[in-house]
Amino acid sequence: MTQIAVHLVVDDPEVADVDAVWDRATAAGATAFEPPHDAFRGDRTAQFLDPSGHRWAVNRHLRDVSAEELAAHVADSFA
Repeated sequence: MTQIAVHLVVDDPEVADVDAVWDRATAAGATAFEPPHDAFRGDRTAQFLDPSGHRWAVNRHLRDVSAEELAAHVADSFA
């Protein structure tokens, strides 16, 4: 059971990125929950569980997505 969920937004690609955080966390013993991927909402995102069972979400905004594009994605998802 997840006790705590932590959401990190990584804005500075010079410091870290979602994939680098994911690689470091899983190498240190974190369990994969949602591998890194580009989400429809315009973010690069990933989630993992630390050894205590806390869920971490790491996001980096890649692009702005219009309301029309979001609506089209939702419509396709529920079609």
